[in-house]
Amino acid sequence: MENKTLSYIAIGLAVIAIVVGLFTHSSQGTTASNTAFNKVISSGTMRVGYIPYPPYVIQDPKTGALSGIFYDLTNTLAAQLGLKVQWVEEAGYGTIFTDLSAGRYDVFGGGLWANSTRAKAGYLTIPAFYNGVYAYVRTSDHRFDNNLAAINDPSVKISTQDGELGQVIAQSDYPKAQQVSLPQTAPFDQIPLQVIDNKADVAFLQPDAAAEFLQANPGTLRQLQTPPLRLYGNAYAVALGESSLEQMLNVALQEAIDDGAVAKIVAKYQSSSNSYLLPATPYAQ
Repeated sequence: MENKTLSYIAIGLAVIAIVVGLFTHSSQGTTASNTAFNKVISSGTMRVGYIPYPPYVIQDPKTGALSGIFYDLTNTLAAQLGLKVQWVEEAGYGTIFTDLSAGRYDVFGGGLWANSTRAKAGYLTIPAFYNGVYAYVRTSDHRFDNNLAAINDPSVKISTQDGELGQVIAQSDYPKAQQVSLPQTAPFDQIPLQVIDNKADVAFLQPDAAAEFLQANPGTLRQLQTPPLRLYGNAYAVALGESSLEQMLNVALQEAIDDGAVAKIVAKYQSSSNSYLLPATPYAQ
């Protein structure tokens, strides 16, 4: 009797396992058919969200026409993949990953700094190129040449903005220095302006932002020639779970890096020699 009972239990468990397996397979198949990757492949069109942020994506205020590094690069990747691009809507930095999850667009193509926080919200591709953040001082100030450690002194003032990356660098790397902090609503050019107005001694800037400032204020600031204080890779973003779409973009992007397409596009828009740092070649000669 005991053996028969065990047999019935075993048969019952086997049936349950089969039913669960069939249900799971069916559910996965339904989910897979609705992925952004399959929609892109079946339609032949990649729907892209973006944020106007020169020179990544430049939008003509009169015509609405788009251009820029990531606009050109996205069209290049799509051509490699045999796809069309539909620039469907302007996004916001706070809604990119919720938009992707909701299917408002398949790919965020405006360029996004890859970091740990964003990696929890979505999938990020390999970097197309990198941005460095450097220290800038008044042209006549040589106190910190070849000695960034000298910034970490109570007599030194760092120009920062609430919540901005420069504030993070100041707090973590130079905690002894004073911060002359601006509110979030202040125009970005107020950060370097505090340095040339002698309200602060140092500002942490991207070279392209510094170059734009120096066009209006030539000869007022100089970059301390050191390795970047921070380095961030500019990537594409897709929704969580879209590993096939991410992998497809990774391969196309690596191809564009290897054949020089990325370098040509970046050179077209680069405002200073180290605004955008290209990935190193993965081989030695």
